[in-house]
Amino acid sequence: MNYTSQIKTIVKKESFNTKDGATMNKYIITFSNGHNPSYYTTKDLQFSEGDTVSYDLDQAKNKCKIIPSKPQNNYSNPKDDIQKYIIRQSSLNRATDLLKDNNWSEDDIFNLARKFENYVYNG
Repeated sequence: MNYTSQIKTIVKKESFNTKDGATMNKYIITFSNGHNPSYYTTKDLQFSEGDTVSYDLDQAKNKCKIIPSKPQNNYSNPKDDIQKYIIRQSSLNRATDLLKDNNWSEDDIFNLARKFENYVYNG
């Protein structure tokens, strides 16, 4: 069955050689959801404590297989950044207009602007 959870701890246990001569390492992974299966690999770990991963758990053998995550696109489109700035500026302008006649602090104006901004992004 597939699960997604944060890794709390990774403890390396024994290592042994496979039939083809590769070194197989056994790890015990403790997840925040309470699972603590064994994980076997001949490769370097591609994850660490604190990472959230998806895994397939064989409960009968208490063994898991980590499901590789899709690579993240780190590309930032300058037009998207400009849109963010426009939304922030508009939200701040509107909050200032609404609160200008009252005795509001800057923090009150910023908090209202963030509410507007959050609404634009999340509905």
